[in-house]
Amino acid sequence: MGIIAYGVLPLALLINQYISILATSLTGSLTRFYSISIKENNIPQASSYLSGALMVIVGIIIVALPVCFFIVYYIDKVFNIPEQLVQSAKVLFIFTFLGFICSLITNFFSIIFYSNNRLDLLNKINILRQFSKVVFNVVLFECIAVDLKYVGIGNFLGELIVLFFSCILFRSLLTKGLVLSFKKVDKIIFSSLLIMTFWVIVHQLGDMAIYKTDILFVNKTWGTKESGILGVVSDLGTYVIMVISVVSSLFGPLILIAYSNKDHEEVKKLALNNSLIIGLITSVICAILIGYSASFLHLWLGKDFSGFSLWLDIKLFNLPFYAAAGVFAFVYRSWNKVKIPALLTVLIGLVNLVVCYILSVNSKLSYDYIIYILGVNFFLCLLQTFVLGSYMLRSVYPEIKISTLFGIFFKILFLLIIIIIISKAINKFYSITNWFDLILCFSISGSLALIITYLGFLNIKQRQYLFQMIKKK
Repeated sequence: MGIIAYGVLPLALLINQYISILATSLTGSLTRFYSISIKENNIPQASSYLSGALMVIVGIIIVALPVCFFIVYYIDKVFNIPEQLVQSAKVLFIFTFLGFICSLITNFFSIIFYSNNRLDLLNKINILRQFSKVVFNVVLFECIAVDLKYVGIGNFLGELIVLFFSCILFRSLLTKGLVLSFKKVDKIIFSSLLIMTFWVIVHQLGDMAIYKTDILFVNKTWGTKESGILGVVSDLGTYVIMVISVVSSLFGPLILIAYSNKDHEEVKKLALNNSLIIGLITSVICAILIGYSASFLHLWLGKDFSGFSLWLDIKLFNLPFYAAAGVFAFVYRSWNKVKIPALLTVLIGLVNLVVCYILSVNSKLSYDYIIYILGVNFFLCLLQTFVLGSYMLRSVYPEIKISTLFGIFFKILFLLIIIIIISKAINKFYSITNWFDLILCFSISGSLALIITYLGFLNIKQRQYLFQMIKKK
């Protein structure tokens, strides 16, 4: 399709990614109330919470429909899209929104899996989602035509299959005596669900203003080509987070179960150990990609794109802290502490929008200003993820020392820098001309990174915890 077409695709995927994050956050938040009721064996209350959660999901869909219609109808005014791609872009967005509806309903079904700690089913659903989308996209591209719209259609069909599979599992796991009925929803219970959902949505809007608006500004100011390049490097970061989230998402149910059992020592242990481990794992992946970013882009996209490696580096550098802070979010959401982080996230998001706008209008189309936008975005992301996450963790567990959180931060930072230096040194002395060379260098850096991480960044207790975690998996 070319880089111009790919400049349109991230705009739809941006919505898709927001939907995914929103749906996951809602699942975790709404599960909190249901899980506590199940632990107390209060089936009528659990029925009310589950029915209320369904009502909230239906409400979100109804509210979202006119917004979706507006974006699709005025798509060429909302985004900077070449005229020849407008019709395909409209179909792409329509099916992206239909996929959004399926995803929300699927995540409602996931409340049962989440609450019952059926991590195996959650993983199967995630694998099925990604696999089916890839298969449908390949089949549509190969059998019909290479067109943007088939990306949206393929994603929608993938979500439809996942919805059907989740529905079957939901019916088989539903606790005996639980009844789904809007008549069962207690007004007080629905009010508490609605308030929490509102703040989760506000939080995700703030997240979107921080993490995804750089592509929008680049698209409107510089054009589709530049937003396409930025979309490519951004999506690589998205894939890294997708891989890491397969592991990190498993800790949400464990933290919620420990919280429901009022085992707060276990909650703190899970939060601190898993935050460090997830942060270090993500550091290894991102540092290796940063170390070989120019060679990677050269082989992947062509020689002309290796000059944009700094864009990729900035995008990747923040991800380990984002991943580590994600574990903290599981904790404060279990405590229903969602209002303060939502307000602060929106505030940071507004600052990002204002600064990015000022940089864009004064850029004179210089690529340096794209780097400035990414740099501002990096620092605000760090503030919103690790700094705010640490603050909220200590707000519910003030006995956690600040030095402990600083220790996690600097371990992640130092490992990131060390592996980048090692990878760049290897890249300097070894000429990479093909994918085999790159994979060989990845393997060398990865092996050294694992040894350094295990021996230099994990103490004996953390190593034992890691072994126990692997054995349980």
